[in-house]
Amino acid sequence: MPLPELVSSTEHGGTVHRYSIPGGKHSFDRYLACFLGNCKFCTGYAEAIDHVHELQDKMMMKLS
Repeated sequence: MPLPELVSSTEHGGTVHRYSIPGGKHSFDRYLACFLGNCKFCTGYAEAIDHVHELQDKMMMKLS
């Protein structure tokens, strides 16, 4: 299995990595969205980056 690839990072430290996962006849991509140790596997990039931004927004609200 190939190593994950960093697709995106935010200025506050959030990251999105892409995993290419073999399955049956085809491989498919899954995205791991992480911010401060809170991670979630997502089926698409848009879902992953939205999750990272949502976690960052929650953290900023707590700090305010």
